[in-house]
Amino acid sequence: MNLKPVILHMKDAPSHHYVGPFKHVAPMRNRFRRIIRLLRRVARLPWGDRWLLARASGLTVAVRGALAVVSFRRLLRFLEQRVPAGGELDAEERRRITWAVEAAGRRLVPERPCLTQAFVAQYMLARRGERTNLRIGVAKGEADDLQAHAWLEIDGGEVVIGGADSPERYEPLPSFSADPQKETPTYPTQS
Repeated sequence: MNLKPVILHMKDAPSHHYVGPFKHVAPMRNRFRRIIRLLRRVARLPWGDRWLLARASGLTVAVRGALAVVSFRRLLRFLEQRVPAGGELDAEERRRITWAVEAAGRRLVPERPCLTQAFVAQYMLARRGERTNLRIGVAKGEADDLQAHAWLEIDGGEVVIGGADSPERYEPLPSFSADPQKETPTYPTQS
């Protein structure tokens, strides 16, 4: 005979067990706990990092929304028109910006965040005077499907967001620029 323990109070029930009409409370409680933990971690950050994270989060939402309603070229042109030209950042400042963009992207755009993150990082770095190249590459997947990925490079070719191995894993398409006069397609060489 299979006897199951009788649960008299919800506090005694494991969160994965069905507990009468209150079965939806446990998942909400867990989600609420994750949010509280995240807010506590953000509260421990220095003010400068909080500000960067807030800007990256706002820009991530804005860029993701814009990608849904505006063409790629128009969004690229819009972002390039609003940044100063030239300059270089130190490695620490670049690292902090890419950290904020990746942290916001992971939480706000959990599926396929690469293009959104590349746009946001390009904008935030360019606002500080850093020149970058938005790159998009394609590769054949395991099931012979076509996969695309976006990453951001600084002028020296160093990948700052999107994975350092992206240029090797994906066949890069020509560089993108909003201005057709500036656009100089660079095609990868076969080794």
